[in-house]
Amino acid sequence: MSLFDSRVVEICALAVAIAAFLALYKVWLRLLGIIIIPDNAIGLVTKKFVVMGRNRQLPPGRIIALNGEAGFQADTLAPGVHYWLWPWQYTVEKTPFFEVPQGQVGFVEACDGIPLTGGRVVAKCVECDSFQDARAFLSNGGQRGPQALLMPPGKYRINTLLFKPQLAKACSIPAGQIGVVTALDGAPLPRGRVLGRFVECNSFQDAKAFMEGGGQRGPQSTVIPPGTYFINPYLFQIGVADTTQIGPDQIGIVTTREGAVLEAGEIAGPLVDGHDSFQNAQVFVDRGGRKGLQEQVLLAGQYFINPYFATVEPVGLTEVPIANVGVVISYVGKEGQDVTGETFQHGNLVKRGEKGVWVEPLDPGRYPINPRTQKVEIVPTANVVLNWATGNYFRNAAQSSDVIDFLKSRSQRQVEARDAIGRALADYNVGAVDTLIGDIVPPDALMDTLTARKIADQEKITYKTQQEAQTVRQSLAQAQALADTQPQVVAAERKVSIAEFEAKAFIAKAEGDARSKTINAAADAEVTRVTGEATAARTLAVGSADAKVIELKVKSMESGNYAAVQVAESLSRATQRIVPEIVASGGGADGTSGSLINVLLADLLVEKRKGQADGRPEVRVTIPAPQSEGKDRSA
Repeated sequence: MSLFDSRVVEICALAVAIAAFLALYKVWLRLLGIIIIPDNAIGLVTKKFVVMGRNRQLPPGRIIALNGEAGFQADTLAPGVHYWLWPWQYTVEKTPFFEVPQGQVGFVEACDGIPLTGGRVVAKCVECDSFQDARAFLSNGGQRGPQALLMPPGKYRINTLLFKPQLAKACSIPAGQIGVVTALDGAPLPRGRVLGRFVECNSFQDAKAFMEGGGQRGPQSTVIPPGTYFINPYLFQIGVADTTQIGPDQIGIVTTREGAVLEAGEIAGPLVDGHDSFQNAQVFVDRGGRKGLQEQVLLAGQYFINPYFATVEPVGLTEVPIANVGVVISYVGKEGQDVTGETFQHGNLVKRGEKGVWVEPLDPGRYPINPRTQKVEIVPTANVVLNWATGNYFRNAAQSSDVIDFLKSRSQRQVEARDAIGRALADYNVGAVDTLIGDIVPPDALMDTLTARKIADQEKITYKTQQEAQTVRQSLAQAQALADTQPQVVAAERKVSIAEFEAKAFIAKAEGDARSKTINAAADAEVTRVTGEATAARTLAVGSADAKVIELKVKSMESGNYAAVQVAESLSRATQRIVPEIVASGGGADGTSGSLINVLLADLLVEKRKGQADGRPEVRVTIPAPQSEGKDRSA
């Protein structure tokens, strides 16, 4: 065999040895007294024998060893490595953790412990770390059998040699329902009671509080509202019931199964406050509620009423129609005193809420009246047929009147009937509102006569109506004619008014002009007066000055000289010539006579000179010569 082949064989042998060791390492460790517990398990230890010592055997009746006795050991092995557990003396069983999933609950039965006493079916609660400490459970006096405590969702290291854990679904109460509870353990119910009293125990999830608080076995007065609860099935049985529904037009009549016995002569329990419409049975009982039919009713709504405590019967509301009243006859309440007085002798009437006939009736409407404890009589108030009261009147009226007269005076007869019947009913303290006479059906022949008479009356009314219509028509025509001329009348009235206004305006204008002229004339006169006075004053001043000048001039020369000077100045300023330009005489040097022609010629010459002086054209005048001299003469 070559060297290579020998190396291969050695390697293979080593590999086989390692594989065998790995395969049998637990056996080798076990032989050495070493136990390895994985992370998700615990070790349950059973001791096979004890060689020496006083605790060689278990005490009588016990199956779990606390002091190293042979048998099932109370202590378990936690995950990890443990030593000195020789295989010939100890047996170790690995078991996984006990897991309680979500939505479930774990409940436990103990195989060892103190026996249950006093008829109990559930063991008392002891501190044992949710059954993970078996030694503490047994040392603290834990009892064998079903346990009151629960394990909520989670993982637990439970010694299954002592405890038998089980799973159950969490108690779920759906909406619209309630949970009714029956306790399987607890104190006995007192005599005459059918429901266990209320104990604060977190809706029966705290079994320890229930047991230590004096919880009683049997049906419980408390209900569980909708929701999810961790309730021990060893201690409580949970049933589901529908909530109590009272419709909008209904009431609920309640009959309770719990409470004190009704007093003699009573048919229903009295009103009790504070029990939240029979939803709190314990308060109802504590405050003296009576078992049986209840006077109080439930109104429309939804209620969590324990069917173990009370039953509810829905019935309709009591309705009093229009034109009626409801007379209430009550069978419950305190004995009432008559409130009608001595004048009313037809029965006893009591106040509202007392036993008897209530003096106050119910008006039209709907009322939550308990028909088991009160009765309502519907009494019409609009039409009441009282033959005994009406018959007498109409029989008496028929004796003094025939059919035709009765029909003609029907309204008056109806008023008389109302008064007569009202007086008859007043003796019984009944008020008559009105009396109506129904249809009267006389014989056909009489009806024909009445019909003809009625037609004649109607024709008479028709003629009269037509006459009134014609009168109204005339009035209408007059009014229409008046309305047609009304615009002209209005226009004339307006013209008269305008003329009056214009005359008044003219008079006012004349008066204004007169006043204006008077004022102007006064002003002109004043101006003339002032102007004249001023002119006179000026003339006086000028004359005074001239006189002063003349006086000074006279003084400077003699008066005769001054007069000659003034005459010369006046003549120099005068426009009239002293010597005339043309002189007409009796005869001329040339033998001509001083005739009118000569004067005219002289005047023309003067005008010619003035015209030349003024730039006017020259005017020539030709005078024909006398025929005797035979020659022309021109000038």
